[in-house]
Amino acid sequence: MLDKSKYEAQLTDIIKISVSNIYQSQEVIEKEIAGYEILATLLDARCRAIKLAPMHYDRLIKNLIEELPIVEYGSTYQELMAICNYVSVMTYIKSLRIFQKIKIFNII
Repeated sequence: MLDKSKYEAQLTDIIKISVSNIYQSQEVIEKEIAGYEILATLLDARCRAIKLAPMHYDRLIKNLIEELPIVEYGSTYQELMAICNYVSVMTYIKSLRIFQKIKIFNII
């Protein structure tokens, strides 16, 4: 539709400016990198806790992040999917708080 508009040039300029000044700004890039680190940490910590013989640390992590419904999952795959779903719907603030707790626990 854009190529049929008489405002194509103006809209193209707006898009280019928006991408360079908003979506690729230093602040946005830093937040995006932090988001990847938070998600990776939460998923890694919680997924490690489903092994057949989890260590005590893994059980503690599971309790920290445990708001998944207490059900018997038919398979490891189903449990992994439930974990991914749970983490994906977390708010940024909630995921950041849990991330900070995990990282603090690793430092102490």
